[in-house]
Amino acid sequence: KSPKSPLPWIGQRAFSSERFQPPCVVPILGVQQSRSSGYRLYIEMGCGSSKNAEQPKGQPIKELKTYTMEDVQKCNKPDESMLIALEGNVYAPFPFICMHPGGGEILAKAAGRDVTDEFDSNPKHSTAARKMLKKFLVGILVGQQDTATVIDKKCEDTGISLDGAPSALRECGNGQIECTIIAKKQLSHNSFDFTFSLPSPNHVLGLPVGQHVRLVADIRSPDGTIEKDVTRSYTPVSPATQKGTFKVVIKVYYKNAHPEHPEGGQMTQYIDSLKIGDRMQVVGPQGAFVYQGQGTYTAGYGENRGKCSKMGFVCGGTGISPAYQVIQSILSDATDTTNLWLVYSNQSESDILLREELDKLAEEHPTQFKLWYTVTQAVPEGWAYGNGRVTEEMLAEHMPDPGEDTLVTACGPPGMIEDVVVPSLARLGHADARIMVF
Repeated sequence: KSPKSPLPWIGQRAFSSERFQPPCVVPILGVQQSRSSGYRLYIEMGCGSSKNAEQPKGQPIKELKTYTMEDVQKCNKPDESMLIALEGNVYAPFPFICMHPGGGEILAKAAGRDVTDEFDSNPKHSTAARKMLKKFLVGILVGQQDTATVIDKKCEDTGISLDGAPSALRECGNGQIECTIIAKKQLSHNSFDFTFSLPSPNHVLGLPVGQHVRLVADIRSPDGTIEKDVTRSYTPVSPATQKGTFKVVIKVYYKNAHPEHPEGGQMTQYIDSLKIGDRMQVVGPQGAFVYQGQGTYTAGYGENRGKCSKMGFVCGGTGISPAYQVIQSILSDATDTTNLWLVYSNQSESDILLREELDKLAEEHPTQFKLWYTVTQAVPEGWAYGNGRVTEEMLAEHMPDPGEDTLVTACGPPGMIEDVVVPSLARLGHADARIMVF
């Protein structure tokens, strides 16, 4: 008899039927709904014991629990109690350890941590991986520390960061600050440039080139109480050395704009609803990639170091933001001779974000920066770029040749990156270590 949710079974022990002699107790590692009315159980072989056999415990979960980050951090052992936080949700993934494609050790190291950035930066985490995660969902993350409600009044210019300027993220909130929206500029029918103020005119955000921040939205119930926190990652498009403010470009996914997502984007609609003077929490630095200058970079949270003289970027939609941050950093440094290639895909010409800035950079650096746009809809007369989706042939023509001195990065819709870009680059001869997905 199937309960409303199979979640209580995961991590429990099942008593085998009398057909098995002797009867034994086996751990349930996973549950998958079958095409019939029941569920398929995945059990661990060879670990059963007939001693102290007992019936499986647990009741169907009627609603998700709420956890603070402190709660998650306490559950940091790779056993049945382990929890991880991911994109504002809390999961109990221990039953999946032995089935994790990358090995159980990777998942074990995630116990008690927020792994949002590590998960998002891994190209192998496909849409199917996200669906699988739902099986281990146990709650939502709430009550993140509001450490910066008066940050801009209390923070002093202490500590040194870029160009001698103090770092707001490091000095003012231990990685979490509250910033005020001071400007909003419409870039297209559904994309906007938001400008946030920093604690003082002398502060820089303090974000290494290539990394990003997470914006936190307090989603409130009708009575005004905070229902849950939703977080999303964004890469500022303003220079890392910019003082007093920083900018992010956000595409708003409106309700009923797409038949497959009738509710639209919860976070982007929330940000769109904010007014000048409203505040948001900003958390960072986040991300596995850092460009250090002169062609040197680190990936995998500092575990992998590399150097390149050629760097390619393949982007779709708002995925241009991390690429633009690195591109403008390189081209603003006269001593950095790294050559750059960019293939940027959108639905229409009007959807191209940062068009003016990109065209200007390409015009000012014609030998160092090669720029190629492609749009999937009909193009205007005189269009000098591509028409259609990104293809292997397009990447062969507009990306640098593979080699030990080449790095190609990608950022965009999962379907484009996972199904087209990464496989195409591999077929063209780019080594796995030389392909990096933001």
